[in-house]
Amino acid sequence: MKKLLASIIVLLGISFQSNAAEHPWLEVKHVIHTYQVDSGKFLQISKEEQTEFYSAANLMKKGLSKHTDFISKARVKEIDAAINVFRFIWESKPEFTEIDLSIKAPELI
Repeated sequence: MKKLLASIIVLLGISFQSNAAEHPWLEVKHVIHTYQVDSGKFLQISKEEQTEFYSAANLMKKGLSKHTDFISKARVKEIDAAINVFRFIWESKPEFTEIDLSIKAPELI
């Protein structure tokens, strides 16, 4: 799956303007790279970064949907797969709660 997601970035070849906001693949590439390299860090991606990822991925899909060739259609399916996998991972991660460790264990006599 990780190779599939990495191929999305390598094979897209979409060109955008020089503005970073118009380079959605940079955000997608960052999230995929984090997924491949450090799964713990991937799970800690903030809600804002997740939203940026979803927006960037949707921009890429929108750009690709303008093309009718089978390669573009395949890339759209790969982006959809990445979105679904990442959404599942982010939404199914356990929530951590603070535990009160101030309680002392009883002493043995």
